[in-house]
Amino acid sequence: MVDRLARWTSVLFDSSILSLPVFCAFGWMAAGTAGLAWAGFALLIVTGIPLAYLILGKWLGWVSDLEMTQRSERPRFILISLSSDLLALTVLCFFHGPPLLRVMALTYLCLGATMFTISSFWKISLHMVGVSGFSTALVFVFGAPALIAFLSLPLVAWARWHRRKHTIPQLIAGALAGGIITALVFGCSGRFIQASQMKHSLLVVTAHPDDENFPMGGTLAKYAAEGARVVLVSATRGEAGLPGMAPAETARIREAELRAAGRVPGLR
Repeated sequence: MVDRLARWTSVLFDSSILSLPVFCAFGWMAAGTAGLAWAGFALLIVTGIPLAYLILGKWLGWVSDLEMTQRSERPRFILISLSSDLLALTVLCFFHGPPLLRVMALTYLCLGATMFTISSFWKISLHMVGVSGFSTALVFVFGAPALIAFLSLPLVAWARWHRRKHTIPQLIAGALAGGIITALVFGCSGRFIQASQMKHSLLVVTAHPDDENFPMGGTLAKYAAEGARVVLVSATRGEAGLPGMAPAETARIREAELRAAGRVPGLR
């Protein structure tokens, strides 16, 4: 019973599992539905690629087990993770993904670089790095109530020690490294976090339906994707927009078109 508890604790508190609710929560907070899509895309890269490497490696024999008990197996895995983190960060920045997810990708990158350096000569607990790092990120984003996440650290430390995966110094070092590095990245990226948390509102007033598309459509879509509340007000319903058609029918069609077009970039 105790062994099973320790094993399932190790599974459920693995970074690949913890990243799912954390990234989705951050994505939703940053940009609503669009943020969830960005979170899913980021997870596919930062978690999906390394996980695929582990599964394939176990199948082909270059990884002894999914927890990489052998320290010699870790540097190559961390290099794969680093490449994934860099790819995710590049795509998020280039396509103006939610700032909070960019900070998370940068945190992954910094943690990965540090773990690669340490793992070349010592076996540090990646579980404790992940749990401590995610807990620290939650506190930066959600404030003091998120401190409760740190209560999971003793449980995870016990599970890894009980299964003889790590020594006490390796567990403590992992917790400290994850927390300190995450705090440094989030602390230095405060303005991006604030931009993600602030719910800006834009009011756009135009004369006719579709006036918002040509000069400013891309800009409005960008702000909507970043979580801003974009409200569009058209001074007319476009009654004169379709020659030869009755104004009332034209207005009905143009209004329906405007509402449908506005749903695509997330306008209201």
